[in-house]
Amino acid sequence: MKHIITAIIYIIIICNMPEIYANEINKSVTNLSMSNIENSDADIEFITDECKDETIECFAVGENNIAIGLTNQINIYDLDGNFIYGIKCYISSAYFLEYSKNDLFIYMHRSSKCIKITGYKEPLSYYSVDDTNSNYDIISYKLKNRNQYIIKDDNIYKIRGITDTKLVKINKDQTETIIYNSSTNVFMKFIVVFIGVIMFAFIILYNIIIKI
Repeated sequence: MKHIITAIIYIIIICNMPEIYANEINKSVTNLSMSNIENSDADIEFITDECKDETIECFAVGENNIAIGLTNQINIYDLDGNFIYGIKCYISSAYFLEYSKNDLFIYMHRSSKCIKITGYKEPLSYYSVDDTNSNYDIISYKLKNRNQYIIKDDNIYKIRGITDTKLVKINKDQTETIIYNSSTNVFMKFIVVFIGVIMFAFIILYNIIIKI
């Protein structure tokens, strides 16, 4: 039964694929007008530790790699889901990721900056994105659809989980490969925070009662 449901979902997505591809062709980061700049205030650091306890902000699939954007880090995997390296970054606004061949572009909305990453500890290229109507249309589309499923090489990459904690690859034979899963860790963080809030509220209430 599970395989039948997965097959139906796969067929539905495939039927909508031409429209998705058409939008992606016309609204790509490579179509943005932007100027190269010497440096940026973006704090970027290459690391070897995989982050496993944050929800997914966005993701992108390239020719050889998968990039998963989290709150404070970007995880880079190969197409089989093996972690390669991380990019530690502190982005204070919404952002999206997009691959152009093997180059990963990070667009940061608040600063209107774009960073091109060509590989682990490789030199970075910084760009300032022009404030134009054409750029606005592309950026709005990309931000709106940054958590949309991606179809590449007959595989479907899709975010799952109530709070966007899992990225899976649905293969052509309907088998699934989990690329990233932070469901348990995110839930545990929620429980800890919830207990902390309850204890704080209890302390406040207790202090009020004893003063009456």
